[in-house]
Amino acid sequence: MLYTMNRLKVYMDYVHDLPVALTRTNFESSLIDLHGLILQFLARAILMYQKNTLTRAFVAFWKPEEVANFEADCDKICKRVEIDATNCDRSLSRLERENAAQSTKTIQKLLTELKELQHVKDSIENIESRIVMLWNRSMEDKQAEILEWTSKVPYVDNHMVASKGRIEGTGEWIFHHAQYQEWRTSHQSMILWLHGIRKSYSISDE
Repeated sequence: MLYTMNRLKVYMDYVHDLPVALTRTNFESSLIDLHGLILQFLARAILMYQKNTLTRAFVAFWKPEEVANFEADCDKICKRVEIDATNCDRSLSRLERENAAQSTKTIQKLLTELKELQHVKDSIENIESRIVMLWNRSMEDKQAEILEWTSKVPYVDNHMVASKGRIEGTGEWIFHHAQYQEWRTSHQSMILWLHGIRKSYSISDE
């Protein structure tokens, strides 16, 4: 009986952690029957020990047929409890697999949404770059209109003619000049004014 009571305690601790399901209900019903059998044994033992020593000496606690019946009942209920406990284990494993599968689906859905967001981000960046390009082109056209309005010098034609006659490497020193670097990296609106005397160089001068 002490062994059965200890098993019942273990089962009671286990059933508290189970999710609500039909298998848990059947398991609890089996544990109630086992609990009732233990209480019957304890009640009978208490009644026996309330009698005096002389009476207990002449009255057997258990008769042979009662012992056999009790053992049969106890074995029957314990087998039922064991089967219901196994069913709970299987149900719990199935629930864990379902939860794992649901978690996998959730993760896959999130990954799909992240990919869609990445496509949206790429589209927005593409649109932004086009807007910047259009804006820069608009500003260049505006600047060209202003320059044409302020000066009648055909600077564009002069620039094209000079570009065609340019020798490779000519004038590139300006890109390494400190003042040019300062102007190039500045975030302020500034005009870089270059002035000097034109000079023709021969191959020997270079």
